[in-house]
Formats: sequence, C-alpha cells, structure tokens
Amino acid sequence: ECGLGYGNVVSSQSPLRFAAESKGAYTRIEFHVGSTVIGSASTAPYAIEGIKLAPGLHALFVVGVSADGSRRASRPAFLIVK
Repeated sequence: ECGLGYGNVVSSQSPLRFAAESKGAYTRIEFHVGSTVIGSASTAPYAIEGIKLAPGLHALFVVGVSADGSRRASRPAFLIVK
C-alpha cells in the first residue's frame, strides 16, 4: 500500500512538497497529478519538493513500482489551487 495525505486549498504561487508513506516493498514511488507524473523518489522518506501547480482542482495520487515492474496506485487526494 502507498498513499498521500488529504488535500487542502493552497496558493498557485507557493512551492509545494508532496510526501508519501509505503507499507510495501517498492523500488520507486511516482507522484502523479491527474495523468502527469510530476516526480519520483526511490528511497524513503518518499518526497518531492518545489512543485507549483496551476489554479484549479487537482487529483493527486502515487504509484508504487515494485522490482518486478508491477504497479499499485494509491487512492486519490484532492487539492484546490487558487
């Protein structure tokens, strides 16, 4: 299992940090906004920083990638950017 926390309302001018926790043995965690991969991390703590998003409602989720290439997505978190 892997997942993000719950969303909030943030400013489009603010650089964001996204972090994920994992209960599985993944070689990489990919961070997604909708259908776009915005970054990845291969070691815990899994995080990416300095991300700016355009105004609007965004669905955020992570995908854990195992050594054998199998993938498992988290439940989405929603973020409103103003």
